[in-house]
Amino acid sequence: MSDNPVRWRAALPAIVLGMLLVLAGCAGTGPGANNTTDAASSTTGSLDTATDAPVEETEDTASTDAASTSTEVTASTTESATTDTTAADEKATDSEPASTTSAAQTTEQATTSQPTESGPQTEWTVEIVRIVDGDTYEVQFEDGSVEDVRLLGIDTPEVHTTNDPAEFEGIPGTGDGESWLRDWGHKASDYTNKRLAGETVTIETDPSADRRGSYGRLLVYVYHNGENVNLQLIEQGYARLYDTDFSERNAFTSAERTAQNDGVGLWGYEAPARSTPEPTERKTEVPSEGGVDVPPVPADGDYNCGDFDTQEQAQTVLEDEPGDPHRLDGDGDGVACESLP
Repeated sequence: MSDNPVRWRAALPAIVLGMLLVLAGCAGTGPGANNTTDAASSTTGSLDTATDAPVEETEDTASTDAASTSTEVTASTTESATTDTTAADEKATDSEPASTTSAAQTTEQATTSQPTESGPQTEWTVEIVRIVDGDTYEVQFEDGSVEDVRLLGIDTPEVHTTNDPAEFEGIPGTGDGESWLRDWGHKASDYTNKRLAGETVTIETDPSADRRGSYGRLLVYVYHNGENVNLQLIEQGYARLYDTDFSERNAFTSAERTAQNDGVGLWGYEAPARSTPEPTERKTEVPSEGGVDVPPVPADGDYNCGDFDTQEQAQTVLEDEPGDPHRLDGDGDGVACESLP
């Protein structure tokens, strides 16, 4: 008997059946008996084959079937995962248009919104809603926001605070100089107000300059009908060059020098005219009908009672010059220098 208990147990039914058939064969004769024997033999062969089957299944086939089953499970899992992934991809694909549209809307909003320090935008179309002074305007952006902007690279004379004539070459540091600058500050405001108030203009920052000034105002060039307003204010003598770094500095410096040399605008300073009384024509000698001689008119052109030797001389001058320009008749009684002999 085989040492292998599995093989022995598997063969046991066949052995028992074979023994029963042998016994039956011994009891019968003829073709029937032979047929029975053949059948037994055939059955035995079948059982032999069956006897090997459990052994193969136990040692090899079972492993193969397990591997096959594992492969089928893996394939099923993979197919399921693939299906889920495909569904997820299809879902993600279906959602992409909505995401793209949102991004586009966000970009459009950022383009029209008020400027920020870190934003890449450097140019806007705005409306001038108020002129603060010649170089400061209040503007409204396309998104409705409003803020003050300061013209880059220039400085017009102040109208709300005092001016320092030392900042404007050639303007005297006197009260007259300050008055001159304030007057041109008002002229600069009037000029920009008539030209720009309510107008749609383009404003642009300069990457070579600060984006905002010390008061937080956006520093910009203003373009109106394609013309640089900052530069025109320099050229027409409404503003001076502001001492800071910006890309158009050379052009602005040249324009200021030309305006100064030509005495344009505020650079054509003139001292205010003073009203002075016209000198009174004086006579060097006042003869009288009575032959009274009077002393010559003093160097300052004005007589006083001490200039006469007699009251008669003073009286002659009083009567000869109506209105008493020399104030010889102090009490107005028609008698000049009454204290003289």
